[in-house]
Amino acid sequence: MKSYSRKVHYMEYSGARPTLGLVVGEKCSLMVDAGSSVDHAEEFLECANSMGVKNIKYLAITHHHWDHISGIPYLNLISLGSCKTQEQAGLDIGFEKKLKLDLGGVKCIVEHIGGDHSDDSSLVYVENEKIMFLGDATYRGFWGERRYHSLENVRRISDRILSYDCELYVTSHKDPYSRAEMEDMLYRMIELGETSEKYGSLEELKSECQLELTTEDEFYLEAFYEGISKKGGERAG
Repeated sequence: MKSYSRKVHYMEYSGARPTLGLVVGEKCSLMVDAGSSVDHAEEFLECANSMGVKNIKYLAITHHHWDHISGIPYLNLISLGSCKTQEQAGLDIGFEKKLKLDLGGVKCIVEHIGGDHSDDSSLVYVENEKIMFLGDATYRGFWGERRYHSLENVRRISDRILSYDCELYVTSHKDPYSRAEMEDMLYRMIELGETSEKYGSLEELKSECQLELTTEDEFYLEAFYEGISKKGGERAG
């Protein structure tokens, strides 16, 4: 378990296991995501217990995918998430837009932001500590066996993510981002998404556009072109 502060900790991702968060309040504590298995959840609780944290009451689920919810039955916590996540994962509490929690000396906001990866995605923002858990909200979506991004969704979630006074962003399968790193990533994604709409294909873009592309840029551009194809297919259908 890594500690961001005395009140916020997280167990790092490993393989299929996503990062799990722990927010410690004076009255009670909050776990972020339930893990990819009972073993994963059990290991998390053992780490929390070894740190002296025994008052975990709430479990915030960032979205309903299996690697984030498989530990729910073992944990016996009050589970919460967006109404869409509640429906998919059988959570105790669901909310339409936003839920506020006062853990005692620590306040959290859980907000439904959606996104390409899963339309039920929520962020968890810890006000006092200026840290945010994002789950997989910034990741690509699935379209059959293909992965995609849509410019509309990237713009929308970027607005919500960057609207908070935040210093550290924790996603599920990558290392944490600073504010500057998150801004750079999201603004670059938007720029690439806008560029993809000006050219018919990635090959055309690479031959005609003066934009200097990195390997990561091409990764995002491929996803945006898949998103354009998906949108066209939906219209045709």
